[in-house]
Amino acid sequence: MTDTNPYFHHIRQAVSDAHQIRLNEEQQRDAVARAQAEQHAADAERRFEQTIAAIPKCISCHFADGRTYGRIMRLRFDESSQDPRLQGGYWDAYKPNPNLLLDAGMKVYRYCHDHKLKPYLVRDYDFDVHCFFLYIGINCCDHLD
Repeated sequence: MTDTNPYFHHIRQAVSDAHQIRLNEEQQRDAVARAQAEQHAADAERRFEQTIAAIPKCISCHFADGRTYGRIMRLRFDESSQDPRLQGGYWDAYKPNPNLLLDAGMKVYRYCHDHKLKPYLVRDYDFDVHCFFLYIGINCCDHLD
């Protein structure tokens, strides 16, 4: 069957071109999303490794100050699905849930738990930036060198 409409070919080509443009845009978005996810995972791994590498120094500093506990990591707001800025009350009134940690925060918490460093999560106020943050701390009393 022969097309009698002289514009049919142009319409078909325009539809085909639009479809190809949409596919290209989707592929570009997917590639950007994959690259961002890979970068995020690499950043989380680097932050995890830096925090773990600093634990011996933290323990030494805490013992030098006469403490058996101390903070090892201040969490960024994307490392927990809880936002400490949105909680009311005083410091002790809010107990953060370690099960809601994400990425590097969760990996550090699990590492400390697995290595019997007795990790805890605390919400505290940073007076330099006037904002609440979550911190991971350890109880290092059983880990003398």
